[in-house]
Amino acid sequence: LAILALILASTAFAAPKTEEERDAGFQALQWQPGPIAAEIAGKAILKTPANISFLDEQNSKKFLELTDNIPSDGNFIILDDEEDWWAAFEFDPSGYVKDDDKIDPDALLKELQAGDVESNKERRRLGLAELHTVGWFVAPHYDQATKQLEWGAKLRSGNEDVINYTIRILGRTGVTSATLVSS
Repeated sequence: LAILALILASTAFAAPKTEEERDAGFQALQWQPGPIAAEIAGKAILKTPANISFLDEQNSKKFLELTDNIPSDGNFIILDDEEDWWAAFEFDPSGYVKDDDKIDPDALLKELQAGDVESNKERRRLGLAELHTVGWFVAPHYDQATKQLEWGAKLRSGNEDVINYTIRILGRTGVTSATLVSS
């Protein structure tokens, strides 16, 4: 089950090296302050309240670079005004996904940790700090009624811990993912 596999981008980029460069990069992004109704990959409308700002796909890619993440196409970012958390939304047009697979959290965790090796090779190539999957904050589980797969992974970069809480909504034409990034 490769539902949690990391996707590596092949595009090279130069992450800002100083705090001033990073701040200037954030300020240069074309933020769309809420409340707005933002389109996600032509598949969903995300209604943001007044305290949330939205970034389109192009600006989201730049945001990922600025936050030391591997940039990839198809992401849409929201950020709270206090900058305590952010979330990435994306749609994978993989077609119909069956929901009858049994989830083995321990095997999935080992798969994620094994995937850290290749991901960290790419992160080093791009000049980014390594990121390691530590364990589950919330073990993967599937809600049959809502057709949602959820999990929370504990990650570590250097001595900083973060939680990535992900919800995947399985649909007839693909999978919509929402990942919350918080300390």
